[in-house]
Amino acid sequence: MLSNFQLQNKKDKNLNFLLNNIKDTTHQSKYWLKRNLDVQEIYNFNANQWFGGQTKYNWILNYFRLIIYYFCYGSNCLRSDLFKKVKQIKKKFNLDVDHDTIRHIIILNYLKKKVKNHNIKKICIIGDGRLNGLITSFVAFPNAKYILINLPQVQMAEYLLLKKFNLFQKKQIQIPVKKCLFSKKITLLITNQKKIIEDVKADLFIDINAFQEMNNKTINFYLKIIKKSKSLFYSYNRKKKNINEKLNFDFSVIYKKNKNSILMLEEQKLITKYFLFKYPFIHKIKNKHLHCLLKFK
Repeated sequence: MLSNFQLQNKKDKNLNFLLNNIKDTTHQSKYWLKRNLDVQEIYNFNANQWFGGQTKYNWILNYFRLIIYYFCYGSNCLRSDLFKKVKQIKKKFNLDVDHDTIRHIIILNYLKKKVKNHNIKKICIIGDGRLNGLITSFVAFPNAKYILINLPQVQMAEYLLLKKFNLFQKKQIQIPVKKCLFSKKITLLITNQKKIIEDVKADLFIDINAFQEMNNKTINFYLKIIKKSKSLFYSYNRKKKNINEKLNFDFSVIYKKNKNSILMLEEQKLITKYFLFKYPFIHKIKNKHLHCLLKFK
């Protein structure tokens, strides 16, 4: 028997494709299988903060956040065009600029300056969450086309948000099944579409806290694609992360075999604090983060 959710979206081929891939457990890790996600929960954009969230607008909390952001990130961030434009988009959909959004704004403000001398026509975002990367990147690079690669559960959440917010026309969005020309404004790919992903070419690849959740084999798979594309690659992750008993991430896997391609590699000082609605409100980020910009030739 079909759920109300499935009945409402029965004719949506893209959604059915994503649903079928969520049910296909052959490509999923034990971590994701344990979550046993309910599609109704995925549709609720206030749920599942573990892969990025969207926060409903509240004028009282909004002013409180702005004060906290001022002390955490400074006035330049709040006065930037990127912050103002993203805030306008969020407010249009009754959403606030939460921590996940402000994090992307700070990073994209920095990245836009770093790549200003490059012609960025196509951007591939690896591991976005709840469209925070796409919305912020779209404001920073409005003329670019976008490719989003993610797990089917997360991609489904992003597709539903694209439908809900109507940020782009339906004809501008594609979820290819077998082959793809990457001609649309937005292309959504899921991680088990490896043959299609291998053909991805972009001027800029972005990884924000995505590689730190992957094993080295998967990271090298993406690095091979980026090298083949002769692209710019920006990566922002923890220096080290213990994912589970058998899996550990070390940032050096990104650059140790690509030292000739490094344009920038340093400990990131962009985001050193975060806030919670609990005293003392502002907290230091304990885990050391690195970021790098590579240019493959």
